[in-house]
Amino acid sequence: FKILLEEGILGLGAFMVFLGWVFYALYPRKNTGNYLLNQTLFLMVFCGAVFQLFNTGYFQAVFWLPLGVALAAKSVLKNYE
Repeated sequence: FKILLEEGILGLGAFMVFLGWVFYALYPRKNTGNYLLNQTLFLMVFCGAVFQLFNTGYFQAVFWLPLGVALAAKSVLKNYE
């Protein structure tokens, strides 16, 4: 609701598309070698997003820092596979 009130429908839609892309990129696939690590990265970001749904303040590092770390780790893992 915070994004909807501040940014409007287009901002909310863009943010939802961004989160969808992040969840799709981090979703653990069975055929990868580091399945447990991929699952941990996905859960780290997913739990941060769920926390923000019930947080009454603005977005904090509790959400953005794990999201950035997970995307960076996924990129590094892709280079090793």
